[in-house]
Amino acid sequence: MTFAPFQERRTLPVRFTQWVQLTIQKRIISRVLGSQRRPKPPLMFKLLKIFPALRRVPARLVGVGIRPEHVHTPEAAPLA
Repeated sequence: MTFAPFQERRTLPVRFTQWVQLTIQKRIISRVLGSQRRPKPPLMFKLLKIFPALRRVPARLVGVGIRPEHVHTPEAAPLA
């Protein structure tokens, strides 16, 4: 059994997630930790406060990712 197709399918979502994490670390967290002043929230957080429905987007990206996986097994097949 080979894992190559699964690995190929998951490469893009993993790289995207790692890119987002690295970007947040470089642009937000490192600035906050290096600053002596109280930071102002980024525009994204202001938008989330104004439009509560947008809060679902980052939660879904973290929880499900950009490419959700679905397991297809004979046991889970619908009854005919």
